[in-house]
Amino acid sequence: MPEFARVASDGVVSWSSKIVKLLNFLNSGVQLKCVAHHGGTDSITRQA
Repeated sequence: MPEFARVASDGVVSWSSKIVKLLNFLNSGVQLKCVAHHGGTDSITRQA
């Protein structure tokens, strides 16, 4: 039973990390679109 619990928790961790990567990817895409929409590199340096 502990083995099953460990495997299940590993699955949840990998699943949640995939979701976090997806959210980060979407977030960076939105920021790139905003920067491209507003134009100029000053907005990029402000965010950095």
